[in-house]
Amino acid sequence: DGKRGWGSLQLDEVAYPLIMAYQLKRFDKQTYENHVKKAADFLVKTGPKTVQERWEEKSGYSPSTIAAEIAGLVCAADIAKKNGDEASATIYLATADDWTRNVDRWTATTTGKYGDGNYYLRLTENGTPDANEKTVLNNGAGTFLENEIVDAGFLELVRLGIKSPDDPLIVKSLKIIDEKIKVNTPNGEAFYRYNNDGYGEMDDGRRWNWDGKYTGKGRLWALLSGERGQYELAAHLALNKLNPIEDIKTQKIQTKDAQGGFYISAKKRLDAMLNFSNEGLMIPEQVWDKAETPKNIDKQFIPELKFGEGTGSATPLAWSMAQFIRLAVNLQEVRNLDTPDVVYNRYVRNGIPGQTGFNISSPDPNTLATLKAGEVFTVKGQAAPNSIIAAVLDDQRQSVKVSANGEFSFTMKMPVSETVGYLAIQTPDGATFISPNKIGGALKKEKKLSAEIIEKVKNSKQSPLIEGGKAIFIYRGAAKRAQLAGDFTGWQPRGAVLQDVGENLKAAVMEFPATARVEYKFIIDGNWIPDPMNPNKLDNGVGSENSFFTMPDYQPTIWDKEDELSSTKIEEIEIDSKIYGKRTVKIYQPLINSNEKVFLPTLYLQDGADYINRAKAVQVQKVLSKPIKLSLSLWYSLTRKSARKNIGQATITQNFSQPKSFPRLMQNTTLLNHATDAQFSAQVLAASRAFGSD
Repeated sequence: DGKRGWGSLQLDEVAYPLIMAYQLKRFDKQTYENHVKKAADFLVKTGPKTVQERWEEKSGYSPSTIAAEIAGLVCAADIAKKNGDEASATIYLATADDWTRNVDRWTATTTGKYGDGNYYLRLTENGTPDANEKTVLNNGAGTFLENEIVDAGFLELVRLGIKSPDDPLIVKSLKIIDEKIKVNTPNGEAFYRYNNDGYGEMDDGRRWNWDGKYTGKGRLWALLSGERGQYELAAHLALNKLNPIEDIKTQKIQTKDAQGGFYISAKKRLDAMLNFSNEGLMIPEQVWDKAETPKNIDKQFIPELKFGEGTGSATPLAWSMAQFIRLAVNLQEVRNLDTPDVVYNRYVRNGIPGQTGFNISSPDPNTLATLKAGEVFTVKGQAAPNSIIAAVLDDQRQSVKVSANGEFSFTMKMPVSETVGYLAIQTPDGATFISPNKIGGALKKEKKLSAEIIEKVKNSKQSPLIEGGKAIFIYRGAAKRAQLAGDFTGWQPRGAVLQDVGENLKAAVMEFPATARVEYKFIIDGNWIPDPMNPNKLDNGVGSENSFFTMPDYQPTIWDKEDELSSTKIEEIEIDSKIYGKRTVKIYQPLINSNEKVFLPTLYLQDGADYINRAKAVQVQKVLSKPIKLSLSLWYSLTRKSARKNIGQATITQNFSQPKSFPRLMQNTTLLNHATDAQFSAQVLAASRAFGSD
């Protein structure tokens, strides 16, 4: 019913019943109202951080738990729609989309010590995988950096339809898994839960926790071979361009083993799980991980320990047995039947929905805070026309459509006590956004800034002041109301109001993680402006600037570091197009051996110099050329007005590839001369598509 069952809450266990309800087509009102709705509401309020991840040990942001939460909410949204609950469906989808956009940011490091440094972690306690935070492992295993500990839980993102099996981060992370926690036993490959696990028998054969100090070493878990098999089955389908949520028999597959042998590998995983079982075909929790047989085995609790066979762990483990059955059935059907089609279609087939937003014009937060329980208030705002706005506050649910002129309004009642309300939007093209807000309760007296802070504000010539984990924002100038909006508010004008601390002087104090980099703006009497006292500004790509600052422990990624363009050669040539007339083309060519004949894939960017000036296109290309391939980029100065001309793709291709255009590029860029006719045609087609888009 949505209530916590016991102290050690595992949010994946809250989410999986939602997926099961969808898969079993339990769409009836009773199941929805009494079970699905309550559990989904609980996930929205409680997730994505879980009290315990699937290993029942740690609190934090877990890829496997978040995968279950996302899939559960998408399934719940579909059931809500079938029950006419548009408001809940919008809230669930917007939350799932938000977590999908952020799961990599919360759980994948870019500065790790393995591979190229970019891979999924087992878990992050605070959602900051690059912060070099330490984690204390259970069972006396020791203290390590979070980015040192990996498990294969991220494969749930593939099984549950959130990520494609060929997603680059998934593929890179699998390589780390194979390096760090895979063991090739006589009975097949097997995997540890995670590296440095302490839950298992001692090396000398004594049982786990024999001394009451939880001393031991984690061994290989049989079920993980089955999970890897399901990934390989998904990879097999992706490689053969088959739809994983449709009956394979209707897709005219030629051979199960075409390209790559992923299907064969998946079958070997099933064989391995069978080999791990005992004489009674019972599959254990853990499998012994080395050829050496200990001499001090406690035979009362532990069988003879043999490489690739069960230990004294739970045998049979229901989880292991269930995973064996799941993989066996899926292999027979040549697809993962447990991948929810509604999740796969939303994220893999159609791509993660974009993020949008809305503006709330009333009520004012101060006015809202004066209302008593039960009083009705009206919410008014602006958003993309014809979008769906959904609001949930306690048991109240509202869903309204934004008018053609971009306005919306609805009414709610003030709750008895302070409650987190949710406001979400879904646009006609599928973009979503969700905003949680605390509403209700007694009017809290604003905590005044200390005399010490006020004195610092009065003497400061810059904003914000950074002191420990706090940022002190300062605004000098005449203003009735000054507030903040930025990354920390979802760029919505809510909260973060600056206090009066002197004549024409306002300030506010906010806490941020020590590793944060924050972009923000002031809203001065309704006008959005950069911080006048902060010299650090950047182009926000939508016609204005944002202010930004970094906290003391912030570490720039390779994308943030400035790259001097003075050492970069960017060619500029002028072409005379029959369609667009004379125009400038800018070309960036990575450094290669002058004698090397190589065809470089070409990226055509339509909005001209904006991609260089605003989006750091050259720096991005340089970074991409290292892990992928050398690439060549062209920037065309094309106005939006000319882009909107009603010109067919064939006409663009024909005219733009006349002797006055592309041959000029070929004369000026030697690399293009190495291209075959087919490759050159592909470049022309790519250019035509770029010119044909808005």
